Amino acid sequence: MRKIAGLGIAKILFALALLCSGQAHAEPATIEQARALVEAMKLSHVAIIGMQLSSRQAVNKGFANKEETDCLVQLPASDLTEIFTAAALKGLDKEETRVATEFYQTDAGRKSVDLAIHLMHAQLGAISPVTEPKISAEDMKAMTAFSNTPVSNKINTKQLFNGPDVAEPLRARLVTLMETCRGKK
Repeated sequence: MRKIAGLGIAKILFALALLCSGQAHAEPATIEQARALVEAMKLSHVAIIGMQLSSRQAVNKGFANKEETDCLVQLPASDLTEIFTAAALKGLDKEETRVATEFYQTDAGRKSVDLAIHLMHAQLGAISPVTEPKISAEDMKAMTAFSNTPVSNKINTKQLFNGPDVAEPLRARLVTLMETCRGKK
């Protein structure tokens, strides 16, 4: 009897701990909140840049047709926003979305995005449309603080925006666009 009663109390305490930590019934983010995060992180823009740079490399190495890739790189970033918004809605709750959006809307957050864009170009030997941002000690402090949050872990370590929930819809969108581009020849 004592074991059963103890188990019941343990379950109640666990449930209370979850409620107090905000993990039990976290309120979902709205589409507007998720979209604001996607826009603050410039996710669609970054994806388009990656696609453009990869397409140019493929043409330079003889793996792709220039006319098709010229068509492909004209995809507006807004075409990809809903894919990233859906991933944010699925992977983050309202509070996590708020915390991440607030960070990416700060100077330090914007600099971290610009640095990622700049480094992506540098890695592929391309000229970046953004200058390498000057990261101050305060910026670094804010970036480090954010990187130590659970939401940053979900976004970066667990690659919320690079996983299958994003990769498959992106691939499907690009296949459709390539078919459209091939039809224009």
